[in-house]
Formats: sequence, C-alpha cells, structure tokens
Amino acid sequence: MKTIVILVDNKRRDLPGAALIAHHLKKIGVRCELEPLGAWRSVLWAHKPDMIIFNHLNAGHLEKYSQELHRRGILTAVLPNEGILYQKEILDFNASRFHNGSHIDHFFCWNDVHADAIKQALQDRNVQTHVIGIPRFDFYFPPLAKQFKAGLRKKVLFCTNFGFSKFHDYSPEAAARFFERWSDAVPAYRDWKRLVAIDREARVRFFDFLNTAITRTAHEFIVRPHPNEDPAPYEQWYKTLDETLKARVRYDRQSNIPDLIMECDLEIARDTCTTSLESWVAQKPTIDIHLANDPVFHQEFTEKLTTVCTSSEKLPQLIDALLARPEPEQFKEPRKEHLQKWCNTPDGHVCEKFAALLKRIVEKQPVPDFSKFSFGDIRRGLRLKLLKKVNLPCTYEPSLALRHAMQPEKCAKKYQGYEKTIKPSDVRIWEEKFTAMGL
Repeated sequence: MKTIVILVDNKRRDLPGAALIAHHLKKIGVRCELEPLGAWRSVLWAHKPDMIIFNHLNAGHLEKYSQELHRRGILTAVLPNEGILYQKEILDFNASRFHNGSHIDHFFCWNDVHADAIKQALQDRNVQTHVIGIPRFDFYFPPLAKQFKAGLRKKVLFCTNFGFSKFHDYSPEAAARFFERWSDAVPAYRDWKRLVAIDREARVRFFDFLNTAITRTAHEFIVRPHPNEDPAPYEQWYKTLDETLKARVRYDRQSNIPDLIMECDLEIARDTCTTSLESWVAQKPTIDIHLANDPVFHQEFTEKLTTVCTSSEKLPQLIDALLARPEPEQFKEPRKEHLQKWCNTPDGHVCEKFAALLKRIVEKQPVPDFSKFSFGDIRRGLRLKLLKKVNLPCTYEPSLALRHAMQPEKCAKKYQGYEKTIKPSDVRIWEEKFTAMGL
C-alpha cells in the first residue's frame, strides 16, 4: 500500500482539511498519516512514505531535507495553508524566495494566479503544478456543513486579523529578524516599522467597533482572534466585560473557523481577512471594517463584494439591517467571479478530487530506497511512535508548560507553536466525525 504523510501546521486551521484528505485517501486504498509539522524528520523511519506533503519549504533545514528525500526516491510536495496573495510583488516574492534550493516534485495551488507565479519562479526546476482549490472550504457544503439550531438571538461573528501588531511588543532585534527576509525584496514591506504602527492602531480602533456593536445591539456575539495573533489583548478585553455582556459574548479561540462561520448569522472582519471570503462560500452576509488605507491592509476591489463600514457609530445599524433582510443582489456576481479566480470555485468536493489526484501520482512512483537509516532517523522515529501511544506529539517537551508559566515572554513563541500542534486524539476525533456522517 502506498503511503502519504501530510505535515499539519495548525490544528485549528489546517487539520480539518488534512483529515478529510486522509479520509478519502484511505477509502481508495492509500495509507495517509497526519503528523505535526515538527515531525518532518521523524516520519522518515516511522512511516517510510512515498510522498511527504509540506505546507512550505522556506527554511534551510527543510531545503536540505527535500534533497535527501529526492535521493531516496520519496516525492516532495507543497500544499500551502495560505494561498491568496492579492499584491503581485508579495505573490512573486513568496513564489520564488521561499523555495530556492528545495527539491519540489509537486506544488498544489489554490488558484491559477498562484500556479502561474510558481511556474514562472520555478520554471527551471521541473516542478509540476496543480490547481486544486481550497480543501478546508469543503466544510461549507453538505454533508459536512453542520446544522445549528437557531437561538433566541442572532449570532454575529467578529474575526480579527492584526498579525503585524504583535511586533510592536517584540524587541527591535527580534522584529527586525522577522522582517529582514521581506524588507529587502518587497518594496511594500521596506518600512515595516510603519506597517507595525498602522496595524497596532487599527487593532485599537477595532475594539471601538466591537464595543459599539455589543453595547448597542441585543444580538449574541462570538469573538475569534486570528491564530497568528497574540491573544492577550482579546483575553484582557473579555475579562473586563461586565457579566451582563458576557451572557451574550463568547470569546472563542479554540473552535475551528468553519464551525464558527456555519454557526453565525453574520460575519464581521477587517477588509483583508480570508474569513469574509469563507463566509461568502457559506452563504453568510458580511461586513468589512475599513481601518487603514495602506495597500498592505486594504484592497479597494473588496468594496464591491461586501458591505463596508468606516465608522463604529454606523455599525449597529448595519448589523441590524443585514440580519433583518438579505444582502444586496449587487454582490452576487462579483463574489462568484472572485471565488472562481482565487478559490477555483469551491464545490464541496476538493478533498475527494485531490485524494484521487494524489493516488494517481504515487501509484506511478517506484518504491523509495529505505535500505539505510541513520541512528538519528531511527531514534526520532521511535520517539514519534512511543509518544503517539500516550497521545503526545514528537515535539513534546515536559518542561515547556512550567518554563512558560515562569517566563512567559521568553517562551511565548515556542509555547504558541506547541498549542497549535496536533495530537493523535485530534486526528481520531475527525476520523470519528467522518465515520458518523457516513462519508
């Protein structure tokens, strides 16, 4: 039986789609193992795969590893977890800079725009590109779309997306290290300190919109921070709410975003957040809050796709209006065209079709060379297998929780990384869900 390993970066964002791909692969006779991104080295001996699917190959150690996989005859593939880049200079940079030196056999893209950029950047590397759409969008279609009973109040979902703002609290050296790979190559990111200041101010203003909405309407609200943000400002905000408001406001950092979008009656986000696009797929009305004019944080064409709010004072009226009647008909065709271009027209069958494509690819591949393993390969593989038996990822560090409690700032990045890491039980839960649905 052919074996494919999918390395999962974020259990809240990426696991559902990866689990559904694995489910369809198993149905058609291909073994599929889901492992944390940090297990990239451990899976070699533990699973002896025919293909490993990464979410990126932008680090030096992964580039070298991809060359080792190539020598063994193991296929290396990339399925990005973020594939919509509206600005051409950022798209081109991502397509070329991040994959220099890597051996990539197959690159799976969300849309033709990304695929064209990959073909141009890697034209001399014999990389096969495939446009597959967005796996996690399958959850917005039957039978995966969950049905929620209507409550006494309508539910409004606030999604945040202020990933740059956290760098205001980083040391100047740490922030500079993050942006150095961008600032020299992408003109829009050259003055990154200004972008951090803009994003931080936008987050401050966002709370004005949020507070106005929850205090001047009687609806229920769900507040969901972006997975890459520092959750502390939102947790602190929630703690300060009085009990009357807490009865109508839910702070939810753990649920999968498709579940929250299907649960809500209206989605609100800033105008560069992918959750608005996902909400269109799910047939939910949306409001985009306009918080900054810089092109890094604002796309003018989205104004034709949704209701735009520029003043917190106007937000309660817009919320009530959109919950009371359908969205304007004028959004229908522009959204359809946008979803066709950037999402390959979601239809609920992306994972199933992708699994069939993967099977065709690996069945043509000769058996890899598993004749020799280093002591390190075997040790890491054994550690992965043993920790899985006690429901822990191979990246588990017994002292991390204690170190984070004692020195939260020093351990913040590593602790956040561990929080998003999948465990064997996370995978089993999705397998059980699919079985219960009769998929």
